[in-house]
Amino acid sequence: LQKELLLMFIVDYLRLMLKLVVMIATLSLLLLVGGKSLKVNNGLLGTIIPVMKPNQGLLAVPNDPYLSIKNRIREHEGFRDKPYLDTLGNKTVGIGHKVLKGETIPTDTAELLDLYDKDFTKALDNARSIVDENSISPEAFGVVVEMNFQMGKKGTLGFKEMLKALKKSDYKLAATELLDSKFAKQTPNRAKALAKVLNNE
Repeated sequence: LQKELLLMFIVDYLRLMLKLVVMIATLSLLLLVGGKSLKVNNGLLGTIIPVMKPNQGLLAVPNDPYLSIKNRIREHEGFRDKPYLDTLGNKTVGIGHKVLKGETIPTDTAELLDLYDKDFTKALDNARSIVDENSISPEAFGVVVEMNFQMGKKGTLGFKEMLKALKKSDYKLAATELLDSKFAKQTPNRAKALAKVLNNE
């Protein structure tokens, strides 16, 4: 697992370097052709800058506020470059990606990591739609993100009492509610790990 994580970090770093080189080259080109407007929403530059946001792309930049959550999910899910069946019998590949019917399965490590990044962004957006990110601690919000990653928005919304406790910043009660669930019975180690995060708040 450590070797796989190291490989993923190396790929992340190389992709960051490549995107930085492309961005610098683009800026230089724009300056050379007459100092055109550098509005990030237009032209080629606009296709580069958005992926530099810390919660998007494979850019594990040092100031990425979601880096610890990404790494924890990677650790809990593991990495497989070949399809396998998860504990619920779902066809899965990469870092916990549930393969949809008719979906083309990537075989390249970089493509699988891109897939993970897209799944993480979706989980992040779903978490934000469920709870106000700024109303609870970053660690507690990370738990909601990981739950969305594992069971989707619909599954996470089923934890009504836990979510109520979170919104009241009652993290210990939220941990108790998390452990009193079908999710905790199906994946006890992961549930205990997330509950521990909440209990430490």
